[in-house]
Amino acid sequence: DADIAKLKQFLANGGRVVVTANAFYVGTVEKANQILVPYGLRMTDTEPRGTDLFEISGSGISDHSLTKDVRTLKFHRPSPVAVADQAKGKILVAAPPYPGEGFVAVADAGKGEIVAVGTSLWWNWIASDQEKGADNALLLKNLLTKPRMKK
Repeated sequence: DADIAKLKQFLANGGRVVVTANAFYVGTVEKANQILVPYGLRMTDTEPRGTDLFEISGSGISDHSLTKDVRTLKFHRPSPVAVADQAKGKILVAAPPYPGEGFVAVADAGKGEIVAVGTSLWWNWIASDQEKGADNALLLKNLLTKPRMKK
């Protein structure tokens, strides 16, 4: 509870928090939702059936400062994120098996913003052979370094 309170204060003061979780890493989605839900995002504790790897490109990647120069992304066993309030949040990367949801979403959080990424092993997500050739590392770099867009 104390850590969540610190994250909320960081967001209120203009920071960006990136939350990564998925159903594969049991228990992470429930914990992620403790911080996501108050800001209008909700991750579902599930993963797509039938295929393990998703390649998203083109219109599946929203035009946003956080997706600048990102052309193709790959996700292994991702969990979807829903945006409850479209005025505060936006899907950045679509989740084709879940219409209207995404594998990456962002929402306003005080003066800051919170980003949900439906993959838990982010270090593997940017460096594994499965995701080779995708812009996963570039997206993560953008999430960690790009300034927030002024409204």
